[in-house]
Amino acid sequence: MEFPEPRDEDDARVLDLIRKHGVFIQSVMGDRDNIAFGYSMGLTHNFGHPEIFISGLKYELHVSMINEICDRLKQGKPHLAHGDRINDLLYGVQCLSVNLPVHAGHQHVYWAHWLHGTDDVPLMQIVWPTVDGIWPWEDDAPAALLQNQEILTDLSEFKR
Repeated sequence: MEFPEPRDEDDARVLDLIRKHGVFIQSVMGDRDNIAFGYSMGLTHNFGHPEIFISGLKYELHVSMINEICDRLKQGKPHLAHGDRINDLLYGVQCLSVNLPVHAGHQHVYWAHWLHGTDDVPLMQIVWPTVDGIWPWEDDAPAALLQNQEILTDLSEFKR
């Protein structure tokens, strides 16, 4: 996959960072009406891995998690697969990797559309539970978990 021509200095800076580090992380800060999120740009180009989308966590956390995934890919570790449980991304709390359907998250990853040259960006969401291990799909999931983490696909397949 070829990189697109930069449209401006910001695009050029992003491309330089992707070439240098393997990934650029676009973070969008939340406010009282919108959930914060971050997503990767460069994982598909450099490693053949879907881009990562994480919502509802502080900037430092989603950046750390995406960088950790990139570092693993640089080391030749296996790609995350749909349904993988990941034990060491978020301070001992198990996370889940979920492939997103085409166009899920479309409204969030618009800069990645430019990088990929399409709206069909391969995208994987990292879903996280409460510190007590309660997942968003569980009946006893607290309302705050669902309000603070935007889930971009149906997770019913993970119900036990």
